[in-house]
Amino acid sequence: MKPLAATDPASIGPYRLLGVLGRGGMGRVYLGESLTGRRVAIKVIRVDLAEDPEFRRRFEREVTAARTVNPLYTAPVVDADTAATAPWFATAYIDGPSLSARVASDGPLGSGATLTLAAGLAEALASMHEAGLVHRDITPGNIILNDSGPHIIDFGIALTPHTTKLTAGQTMGTPSYIAPEVIQGGPAGPASDVFSLGATLVFAATGRHLITDGPLAAQVLQITRGEFDLAAVPKQLRSLIVWCLSVRPEQRPTAAELARIVVGSGVAKPGPRWYASTDPAPPVALPASRRFSRRHVLLGAGIAGLAALGAGAAAVAGAFGAGRRTPAASTSAPPGRSASATTAPPSLLAGDRPGRVVWEARSGVTPLGPSPSGLQSPIRVVVDLDGRQLIGASGSRVFAVGLDGVERWSHTLPTGLVNLWPWGDAVLVSDYRRLWLVNARTGGEEFVVDAADREEVDSRGDNPDGHPIQIGGVALSDELTFVGLGTATIALERSGARRWRRSRPDARNGVRPPAGVPLAYGDGWLVTHDPAGSLVELGLRNADSGALRWLVQYEPAAAPNLPPPGPPGSRPGPKVDEAWHRSEGRVGTDLILVREVQEVRVVSLANGTRVWEQSSQTPIAAIELMGDQVLIGADRVRAYAFRTGAARWEADLRGARMAALPDGKAVFVASEYGLSSLDDNGQVLWHADYPRSVSNAVADRVTVAGNLGLVTFRPREERLEPLDVDVLAIALDSL
Repeated sequence: MKPLAATDPASIGPYRLLGVLGRGGMGRVYLGESLTGRRVAIKVIRVDLAEDPEFRRRFEREVTAARTVNPLYTAPVVDADTAATAPWFATAYIDGPSLSARVASDGPLGSGATLTLAAGLAEALASMHEAGLVHRDITPGNIILNDSGPHIIDFGIALTPHTTKLTAGQTMGTPSYIAPEVIQGGPAGPASDVFSLGATLVFAATGRHLITDGPLAAQVLQITRGEFDLAAVPKQLRSLIVWCLSVRPEQRPTAAELARIVVGSGVAKPGPRWYASTDPAPPVALPASRRFSRRHVLLGAGIAGLAALGAGAAAVAGAFGAGRRTPAASTSAPPGRSASATTAPPSLLAGDRPGRVVWEARSGVTPLGPSPSGLQSPIRVVVDLDGRQLIGASGSRVFAVGLDGVERWSHTLPTGLVNLWPWGDAVLVSDYRRLWLVNARTGGEEFVVDAADREEVDSRGDNPDGHPIQIGGVALSDELTFVGLGTATIALERSGARRWRRSRPDARNGVRPPAGVPLAYGDGWLVTHDPAGSLVELGLRNADSGALRWLVQYEPAAAPNLPPPGPPGSRPGPKVDEAWHRSEGRVGTDLILVREVQEVRVVSLANGTRVWEQSSQTPIAAIELMGDQVLIGADRVRAYAFRTGAARWEADLRGARMAALPDGKAVFVASEYGLSSLDDNGQVLWHADYPRSVSNAVADRVTVAGNLGLVTFRPREERLEPLDVDVLAIALDSL
């Protein structure tokens, strides 16, 4: 607080002024005192501004908006005179610093305190949105901290259900905290406040604004593209913040949803000087459909999956700025479809229209044939977006290559064939028996775990059937790696320490099955899958403790008449598709989807009972969950109701690899006929031919990253040389 100047009044209304809390372009904020000594903050508007009728109406709206907010979450209005020559209103005085002042004086908040801040702000915004109020100016300067939590102030540009929008061309909010849709001239809504909350959390955790460099026009462009540098944000908070900063408003959480998730994580409640706490944040479990990482994208032949990119697809395009940018792909209809059915709306045909190749990349990794027995489909390349580099594996060598083609580091392991998984700011590497965690920046080993050697000791006397002890499958959560070893399933922490070990169950029907190969992780649960003699055994474990929730056995479908994937080390070719032999799973809210080669089964998450099953008469290339539908890609794409198995629709797209868009209303497809997008009724939204750069390659897998579709490729014919291009990024809508 600063002392009153000679030009400041001594009192306003019934309140004696004690000092100046702040000065701005619209006026001043004073600390006042009532006749009985109760302190208030008084906002007074400049006389010249008050002469503008529109400005005075805006000020009246601010007072109206402030009065509608639950006083738990703001400074309640106690008095006002909007008709005075210099309009003013008074609120209860909150004795505490603003977030911007707190960070300026003492540095960023700890991760735990930032999460407490997130919970308080989300709860406050949820209350405002429930009342129909959109704040539109959530910034560090408009958040006051005291022992009871954060409080949101300054409703000068808020929208209520009873007010109209500001006229076009007026500047609203602080540039670094404006949502992309508002910058582009769209309406502000509750999702815009959530974006501003995410930007505020970045400031709280790092002391830096979301966008800091360059002229205003460049900053605005970065916001609309979602090009945010979040490397300094603590890892525990990054996924949550990236979710709030999604470029598309429909992909952000609601404030109420955010509050429930953060509070459910066990976040500390506000207390005396909670914002000075250095306690770490507890892990925050995002819904399975919302988990993503903007750090890594998986590429390469035999890829096991692609991590979704937060902060928008433009961040991906920016990461490949040094690579090739191709002309727009031609837009045409796939076989069996009319061209009119694929015509994009006129608004999407300018710039990066749907189906356009935004960038293409060459990993430089030597192609490999089908994975050897016991290993999942091998991952050969990880793209580290933060480091702008590719991390690849060829033989016993793991290496990083910058996008300029210059090798940055190389690490040789005492093994042959290895598998890669991105894991936070590192890469997990495995062979049959060991796991390494390799630093993505330096290539240094952060840990090495001789998992099979230790299991041979731990399982002595407990392996009468002679099950081979080797790494048979890996699944990851944010904090744990789950490893199947034949005689046991283990969970490793990021330090390499073992969280738990669960040995195989007792014999059933005269057969003692393996301990369970990790098949899928989702929402705190680990799904395991194993053959048990003539049966299949499916299990569900608590991911944190390893406790078994249920274990069921069932007879698999008759073995399909498929060509084998080939012996270890064989070369890829056009006739054998490794995806045909794959087992995979997806975890829904209360159902689990499991694919075993050509059989698809849906079981209850509660007890493992079968809900429905479907066998394909032709080889399956991929499965996907899209909203309330299960998609099976074989000779055609077929859709079934997730809960009942009822047939929904079919599309004539053979060999489809698929990835659902986050809203569950469309799916991105790479098939033998090209690239397509289908809506949830199976109608073609658009279709594009493959570019010539991948004419000698076959689509392997796809994923959706923001508003990009990513496609990886494997060689069409036998070859030893790396493909010239083995990954494409495709625009799914206007960028």
